[in-house]
Order: sequence, then structure tokens, then C-alpha cells
Amino acid sequence: MERKATEKAIEKLAITKERVLAELAKIGFSDIRKAIKWTGTMVTEEDNPDGGDVLVIKNVVTNNVQLISSDEIDDDTAGAIAEVSQNSTGGIKLKLHDKKGALVDIGKHLGMFVEKHEHSGPDGGPIQTETRTWREVLRQETKD
Repeated sequence: MERKATEKAIEKLAITKERVLAELAKIGFSDIRKAIKWTGTMVTEEDNPDGGDVLVIKNVVTNNVQLISSDEIDDDTAGAIAEVSQNSTGGIKLKLHDKKGALVDIGKHLGMFVEKHEHSGPDGGPIQTETRTWREVLRQETKD
């Protein structure tokens, strides 16, 4: 009953392997530069305080971060964004979904990563096996 309900939901929502892989690809192959721009500039200022002979030179670095407007972002980039926020002082935070996790999921689906599991017997020794015919199994069951 639960399996039928799940199948019905999958069909209703049009969930397919291709669609899931496409969403993972948006995240895995996202590029933050499609959602935000940043620049840094350095200006050298020279000054003679109080008209004296001492020349003061200082480098002033200015950083500028700017979000790309939501109506300019392509659908793939928008799908990769997990969070956009701005704090009370104007600081901007843009967070993308987990790229590595998406790429690992894609890689596992494509069979790129093989997980190995080793099994051993007691104290790390070999696993004891026994080969019996069906007749031997049936004879043993009738004795018990």
C-alpha cells in the first residue's frame, strides 16, 4: 500500500531520474560568479600633515560586493542558491547548496565511485563456509 502511494506521488510530481540528476547538476556545476560580483581596488594616498616635510603614504583598499539581480540570474544558478541574506549593517551573504555532496551523488549514480565492503570471520579471520546438498539439509531438518 505504501509502495503504491509512493509510486502515485512520483508520477503526480513527475519525478524522474533525469530530473533529479538535472537538479544535482545545477548544484554540482554551479559557479558563484553567475550570482555575485566582487571587486577590490587599491588607492595610494599621499599627504603632508601640517604642511611638514614628512610625506605620509598609505594604501587604501576598497572592496565592493554586489548581487546579480534575481531577474538576471539564469535558472540553473538560481536553483543552486541556498540562501541570500543581508545583515543590519548592509553585509551580504550568498550561500550555495553543497557542491561536493551533489557531485558525489552524481558520481555514485553514474558508477564512478565503487564502495568496497570487506567481511571477515571471528577475530578478523576467514569466513567459515560449508557446502551441503539439499538432501543433507533435509536430512538434518528431519532429525531436528
